[in-house]
Amino acid sequence: MPEARLWPGGGTPGKDVPTVDVADLKSVWSIYRDMEARNPGKQFGVGIEIIRGACSAGADIGAVTYRCAMLGILEMLSAERLVPWRANEFLAAVLKVAATIPMKWMETGVPQSGLPFDVDAFFQEVRKEPT
Repeated sequence: MPEARLWPGGGTPGKDVPTVDVADLKSVWSIYRDMEARNPGKQFGVGIEIIRGACSAGADIGAVTYRCAMLGILEMLSAERLVPWRANEFLAAVLKVAATIPMKWMETGVPQSGLPFDVDAFFQEVRKEPT
């Protein structure tokens, strides 16, 4: 995958973000959560080779990291709505919907009025998933 496709700036603003494999999203989500636990309150970065190594062959790394970031933002903005699907980690239903819900690429550096997906539809789809 060309490095230019890595998020941010990984896709054409307003265009669809590809769906990703749930296992890839879960792996990258776990890497970021582990790094947050090891570096509380600090900024950190994760090398692209670590992310690539955690994903399946041919995974769209830009789409995986973007969807992971959007899930993190949703977690910050709607933590109380996510409580039923939260233990130590998100239940499979949250990750499955985050990997597949229709989503648009946002333009970096441009203020946004919300998330690039329908948050209410996200929660409707999560409720439909088996627990």
